[in-house]
Amino acid sequence: MQNFFWHSVKTLALFLLPTLLVGLLWGPKIAVELYAVCVSIWLLLHLYQIGLLLRWLRKPKLSAMPSGIGIWQHIFATLQQQSKSRKKRKHKINTVLQRFYKATAAMPNGVMILDADGRINWMNQPAAGHFNLNREQDLHGILINLVRVPGFQEFVEAARENEEMKVRLPHVDGQRTLLVTAIPFEDDLKMIASQDVTRLEQLISTRSDFVANVSHELRTPLTVINGFLETLHDDPEVKPADRHSFIALMQKEGLRMQSLLSDLLVLSRLENDDSDEEKEEVHLSALCRQLLEGARALSGGQHDISDDITPNLWINGIQRDLYNGLSNILYNAVRYTPAGGKIHLALSLDETDGRSAIRFSVRDNGAGIAPEHLPRLTERFYRVDAGRSRQKGGTGLGLAITKHVLAEHDTKLEITSTLGAGSEFSARFAALDAPVMLAED
Repeated sequence: MQNFFWHSVKTLALFLLPTLLVGLLWGPKIAVELYAVCVSIWLLLHLYQIGLLLRWLRKPKLSAMPSGIGIWQHIFATLQQQSKSRKKRKHKINTVLQRFYKATAAMPNGVMILDADGRINWMNQPAAGHFNLNREQDLHGILINLVRVPGFQEFVEAARENEEMKVRLPHVDGQRTLLVTAIPFEDDLKMIASQDVTRLEQLISTRSDFVANVSHELRTPLTVINGFLETLHDDPEVKPADRHSFIALMQKEGLRMQSLLSDLLVLSRLENDDSDEEKEEVHLSALCRQLLEGARALSGGQHDISDDITPNLWINGIQRDLYNGLSNILYNAVRYTPAGGKIHLALSLDETDGRSAIRFSVRDNGAGIAPEHLPRLTERFYRVDAGRSRQKGGTGLGLAITKHVLAEHDTKLEITSTLGAGSEFSARFAALDAPVMLAED
């Protein structure tokens, strides 16, 4: 501004030199007229440059910047330099904002900005998903009107630091639990941060149920053992026959606890993937023969157990885990099929879509299982008939172990059952080429 002023003063001073010379030659009147003409032309040039500036300011494109004359050349050059600098800063800010948006979009946690009226100024995709909102349609909507949960309005309006609230909202997969934090943010703005803790709550609930179930399962045998021990302690003269009966029952309950603890250890190892064993070639046909022998011994001739085992079938797996998982299927059929019932173990090669798969199945003609129980059969301690299961010696963990064993071998348990007609439990394994042809008994 100062340069422009002094440049104007110098220009006006320069106009005086020719006018003084003209005044000496033709008189002061002509000199004044000449000076007025020069100043007028100079002012018109300034007005023209100002017009160029105003026209450029309407559409300030760098490519359309006027060149300017005199001091205006310096002014336009300065404006051009400032415009380039602003463009660079704007590009840098946009780059930072894009990185911020990408970072917040990649965050598993939701972030939402509310204005002083509680309207949504901005939210990332996780926040929209958490609160069942649409990022476009619900933008600028009032959050407490969109999310109607008791106590949520007071929580958002208070916006106290280090204060959290659990919000439970319906979701397509069931109820969702959010841990929400409301934080004061820049003057009257508020930032709402949300975290989906549904899975964590489910794990806590599962752990609590697991502890309760284990306690319940151990309470009965311990009560029986302690009761008989107290009887033997208080009455040393117990008849030999009664003493023998007491000891037999205590041994039975002790074995039941031992079986339960053994299954718990196996299940814990499978769930935590703590196995240090590597998969190897397993002769599944031979393994099924072992299972068959164990099932017939468990049945004691009370069932008609048949088989159709294709010889020399191999898979890649862990033999110990396969034995535990598949034996639970077959032994359950023996335990829960009434005496005189039929049980059939089948192992066959199935070619589907050009791929070789081995199908393992156990079918019985027992009482069957109601449809509502089928999805929960592989849950820990889930029993269709709890009392009957305990009488048969079951721990309630067998099919849970089977589920994890099959998952370890990239397959799953398939169950079909009809009340009054029996059940079939099956699984498919990826087949291996037999390393050697073995003769089977």
